[in-house]
Amino acid sequence: MKKYLLFLSSLTILSIVTTTLAFSQEEPIVLDEVEISSMRNEQLLKNSPELVRVITSTEIKSLNVTDVSDILDYVAGVNIETGTGSGFANRGIVAMNGMPAQYTLVLLNGNRILSDHIHSGQNINFIPVEEIERIEIIKTASSAQYGSDAIAGVVNIITKTAETKSAASFFGEYGSYNTYNTGASVQSMINEKTGIYTLVNYKESDGVPLIAPAHRIGKMGYNSLNLTQRLTTNLGSSLKLDAWVKYINSNMQFRDEMNESYMLMPNLSLKYTINNKSYITTKLAFSRWNSETSSENNEVFRPEVFYTLKLSDDNNLIAGTDLSVHSFTRSAVDLHIQRMIGVFVQDEHKFNDKLAVLGSVRMDKLQSSSMVLTPKFAIMYNLNQDLKIRASVSRGYHAPSVQELYEVGYGHGGTAYRFGNPDLKPEYSTSVGLGLDYSKNNKLFVNLSGFYSNITNMIVPVYSGPWEQDTTKDVWMRKNILEAQIISAEISASWYITNNYNLLLSYNYADNIAKSEISQQLPYKPGQSFNARFTAKQNIGNKIIISEFISLRSVFGRSAWNWKPESGTDTTNPFGLTTELADYQKLDAGINLCFAKKYNIYFNVGNILGQDIENLDDAYTIIDGEPIYKLGIKINLY
Repeated sequence: MKKYLLFLSSLTILSIVTTTLAFSQEEPIVLDEVEISSMRNEQLLKNSPELVRVITSTEIKSLNVTDVSDILDYVAGVNIETGTGSGFANRGIVAMNGMPAQYTLVLLNGNRILSDHIHSGQNINFIPVEEIERIEIIKTASSAQYGSDAIAGVVNIITKTAETKSAASFFGEYGSYNTYNTGASVQSMINEKTGIYTLVNYKESDGVPLIAPAHRIGKMGYNSLNLTQRLTTNLGSSLKLDAWVKYINSNMQFRDEMNESYMLMPNLSLKYTINNKSYITTKLAFSRWNSETSSENNEVFRPEVFYTLKLSDDNNLIAGTDLSVHSFTRSAVDLHIQRMIGVFVQDEHKFNDKLAVLGSVRMDKLQSSSMVLTPKFAIMYNLNQDLKIRASVSRGYHAPSVQELYEVGYGHGGTAYRFGNPDLKPEYSTSVGLGLDYSKNNKLFVNLSGFYSNITNMIVPVYSGPWEQDTTKDVWMRKNILEAQIISAEISASWYITNNYNLLLSYNYADNIAKSEISQQLPYKPGQSFNARFTAKQNIGNKIIISEFISLRSVFGRSAWNWKPESGTDTTNPFGLTTELADYQKLDAGINLCFAKKYNIYFNVGNILGQDIENLDDAYTIIDGEPIYKLGIKINLY
């Protein structure tokens, strides 16, 4: 089977090479003209002072991937990790700019996602790729806009609507490990003012084969049912309504049983236009995650309102407030409710064709804590029509969660037990970002970026001796002990060799330095990565289009801090708790045949080199390396 897969992969690569430059072409998307919304004010990417990366629907379609983690894995400055002792089997969390994944805020249409193991990062793989319109990534601390948890930046996943057209699609695929993925979506324009988007998706799998941890070997099976409904309508000439609900029901193998969990996200947004210079937006957002594993129930209710005033054609002022009510309980954590209230103001000013600035400041009042002030300043300067520079200085923070404050005696077996600390203080960061963008004739796009962050009051578990209630167990108490300096640099280049042939290259470097008196490995060090991806498309006649991709990701120099050390480890030596993760190279390829722009059949091969992949999120994990495949069909009706 392995030789067969390698042979098919070679055919895909040969097809790319031999057909390049051979057929008619279509115009590529102009990246600067993509509209973004993550800064609370819709604007074109070219006008944003922020360091933002946008992944368009065109890029997503070219890969025929099933998981969001497969999309983000090739973005410069982004690292996808997995590996958990009791989390969902199909798990991907986002680490950015050299920081651990729990410092990246993940949003769905601007609203916070809750998922399994939220304390180590949000699981992006619960969101079906089929419903994604685009992904916006803010590469710098964004607490000035969103409050707690956006220390490293923000990933905002924007889903499809039916505002402009009616369409329907059906998809199904089968792959390695008895993986089935099927579903359908319908975009219905009821009239010129109202549209409804509906998605139904079901996926099941035996799960990837593992070498470690022992208790999950052969027990990685899962299934999930995903339902989405989104209504957008204009109520008269002044009021726009956007209402959507997402429900996910999933089951996974754990300790010889199938454990059920579900995610529920109902959301309502109203935009009232006062006049041609101002409008008010009100949002009611609710997220709930409930799981039999660890008896977890996690809920957030977050209403917000903000006012946008167009002072001039080149100056927008935004001010608003929001309230967060967070309820949490799980094994070893009693029910607690956290409340936070925040107010913010943001001013965007385009001075001329060369200079644009953004200034934001936010103040949050945390329950049982002092006020938190988080400012941000960003600037963009066009050096000429091809070259622009972006820079930002920002402050971020993370409020200690209920789990970090009140957990008592939780472990995954062995002697290491994790404890909360009610005396924890918020973590703070001061971050500087600098980016240089070069574009030429909408054919070549180059980005060079660097980031520096200083984090204080960093929370990590610290060995604190035997547990009084059971002296055979060791106490690992969360404490604010670290100050850390984190640096990262990245370079990426996207070259449209012709309109239908694109080469993407990127390199990322990250390192961190602990500055505290107690020297200790930071929770995660992503090391370095190199990515290369080539996509191609050929029109054969008037009805047949063949598209292909081949990609290589090389990762090296990673390490992670393991709060659950092996028996006999010297707990007084912080560097002895560091786990070095093996380097790997992951080669993927795929081919797609499209007929009449409606009917698609595709074949993908992943991990062609068959390398084992080590990860350490909440538990050390080794994925048994072998080529994996999937065969799928998509039917698009317009």
